[in-house]
Amino acid sequence: MKIFLCTPAYDGKVHRQYAVSLAATCHMLIQKGHEVFINLSSQSTLLVAARNNFIREFLETECTHILMVDSDLGWNPNELLELMKFDKDILSGVYPSRKDRIFVYNPDFKEDGKSFKTDGVLVKANFVPAGFILMKRGAIEKMVRDYSHLAYESKCGVGDKGTLLFNTEVIDGEFWSEDYVFFKRAKESALEVWMDPRMTFDHAGSVAGLHVLDEFKEHLENFKQEREKQKHAKLIASDEGYY
Repeated sequence: MKIFLCTPAYDGKVHRQYAVSLAATCHMLIQKGHEVFINLSSQSTLLVAARNNFIREFLETECTHILMVDSDLGWNPNELLELMKFDKDILSGVYPSRKDRIFVYNPDFKEDGKSFKTDGVLVKANFVPAGFILMKRGAIEKMVRDYSHLAYESKCGVGDKGTLLFNTEVIDGEFWSEDYVFFKRAKESALEVWMDPRMTFDHAGSVAGLHVLDEFKEHLENFKQEREKQKHAKLIASDEGYY
């Protein structure tokens, strides 16, 4: 993979846990034969503009994936490597909020309204925070095509240009942040969003003692049991073939 790792850094600074994770991630990715290009932007005071600029700059490279990470987030590089193994349009980890130490996300439920839509260990989502998302180039290119009517460029020739995939909006009387609007547009482009509930994060020191959400524990346990059954079945089949 060729990964475009980008981070909005409003004042040009990042948190300690981010710097440590970034250094370890770059070292690990290079060891594994991947390429990584780092873009830390402090040019825009607007988060919306910074995220949209990253999209444009990513498409100007030959990178295959874009990894957006917030500057106050720490992560486990090995867990990122596991995330990279999944063939999905958009992948995410879910981290605790800084202030309330809670997880904010919106999983995609099955018709029964009780169980999540899953694919192995992954959980399908409607919306997740945009602080740690890994996206395929093809997925971004499709969104840019689908939302070409939201393309913008400075008329004076100086300033931002791109496609307004990230934006804040008022929808049905509710304020939607730029990440939720982005994922709404991703779904409208028929793209799927998946999250790995096993991932651990340090969000500016807020880990909340939870790296696996309570509501995912049953799903993860079921996944573990199913995997053990498959292993057992393979062993039996192997033994039968041997004898």
